[in-house]
Amino acid sequence: MEKFNLYYHGEKSRGLAEFLKKFSALTNYSINVNIKSLPNGNSGKEFALLPRSLRKLLFFGHPDVILTYDNGIESEKTIFAWEITDAKPATDHWMQRFPSLVGACELGIPSVFIMRYESDTNKWKGKLNSEFFYAYDRVMEIQEIPIYLADWCPNEKGELSADKDYPDVPDRDSFSMKDTIKFLNTTIDYAIHGKDFKNLIKERLIVDLRNKHRIKISEIPHPGNYNRLKHLSNEGYVDWQTVVNYIENEKKLKIPSLPERIPLRNKSLVFLPRLTKTNRVLKETLMDRIHKKNGNPYNGMPLAFDFLFCRLGTTTYDRDVNLLIDLSELSFEEFSVYARKVHDSSPIGKNTLPKESEIPKYSLHLTEGYTHEIKDFIRQYCYAADIIILKDIVIPFR
Repeated sequence: MEKFNLYYHGEKSRGLAEFLKKFSALTNYSINVNIKSLPNGNSGKEFALLPRSLRKLLFFGHPDVILTYDNGIESEKTIFAWEITDAKPATDHWMQRFPSLVGACELGIPSVFIMRYESDTNKWKGKLNSEFFYAYDRVMEIQEIPIYLADWCPNEKGELSADKDYPDVPDRDSFSMKDTIKFLNTTIDYAIHGKDFKNLIKERLIVDLRNKHRIKISEIPHPGNYNRLKHLSNEGYVDWQTVVNYIENEKKLKIPSLPERIPLRNKSLVFLPRLTKTNRVLKETLMDRIHKKNGNPYNGMPLAFDFLFCRLGTTTYDRDVNLLIDLSELSFEEFSVYARKVHDSSPIGKNTLPKESEIPKYSLHLTEGYTHEIKDFIRQYCYAADIIILKDIVIPFR
């Protein structure tokens, strides 16, 4: 039997799921529509019971609402992701949510991101910079899957216009909500009729949106604009020999055997997540941020810089610029603890018969391993990096 499932992350997002069920094309089909809560993390028993396409999306992060479609024949398929935030439009904030939407795009899943483009109040004045629109346009250009960016416009008092029945959702009559619902409805039609989502990029709604946002791109970003990329050069870009000298002479580390693609590339970027102006923060400050805030605002930056400056094709291997992440405040032991804890708790390492409730997780670890469960900060860094530099070892990714 056909069905749709609306999965929401966190109780605050339940209202959005209910809103979408009530006001989208989901009401037009004689198909069951269920609202379900997502597990808070990827390590619980509930995560192993989720459909595979949904688990793959949650590898990158947890969007606020995710829509899946089950036609009763094939496996349940993720068809849409929705992010919404009332956060102030500060320079780095958009990068925090970048992986969850770009992850959807990398998996061929359309998505929506609603946020305020600018704020002009007594408490905060600011707006999204050109780089935001450039980054998302690069993603759509490369993956050929649309991300609908919508402005949550404030009223004349600077207050966000909330829906009368759903206070955490923009007003249903606002321009942004009307367009995003229209986009969702189009995607639902594509899913039901088995159309290729790559053709969504040619829909007039998306063509007009991209044209409107391209006007906001006033300049092409450059690595030299970011302090966290300028440790070895004011230009940001460095050649491979400079990287070798940095690792061997300054860090006193041996470079292990590398895949050929890395030394053959003419340019590299070295990203220092905790660099503030020209000073590194203390190791304890970095680790505290990882423990308490999952690395925010740093965790989305590597993937954002990948699309801004490195990426040419649909995977992280399709680059002409290396992306290195310098975490040399952390030793291998301090870094590995995030994976070791998951490894030690895996049912694969136990020879006792699993309980019935433990079988799904055991099965998941047999087929996909426990990568999903490693802390977001580490998982996303390892996904994006060609090389990670630690205090006592260099780890390349093949």
